[in-house]
Amino acid sequence: MAVINFIGGCEHSVSNSIDRILEKIKETRETLNGDLRIIGEEFEFIFYKSNDPGTEIEMLKSFDLPEDYVSYLCQYSRATLFRDLEFGSSRCTILSPHNVIDY
Repeated sequence: MAVINFIGGCEHSVSNSIDRILEKIKETRETLNGDLRIIGEEFEFIFYKSNDPGTEIEMLKSFDLPEDYVSYLCQYSRATLFRDLEFGSSRCTILSPHNVIDY
């Protein structure tokens, strides 16, 4: 995986790599207000649409970002992974750049 120092908006060359990764999750898909929900028998994945991807990426411009992460930020601001459908808890959360910097 290439590592790039990304400054500015989303480049077309990296915009599809997150789509290729998400296609490998074979479950029911729903889109609501740009948010993507992938729903399985026990768990769901929720990817929250990024309203301003250029700003999200600009916040992290001093870091060398993996190409897949830049592709992710071009479309989504955060995600909840393996959210239990019965109890509502999630096993993994991909934080927004705001939360990463505040952490």
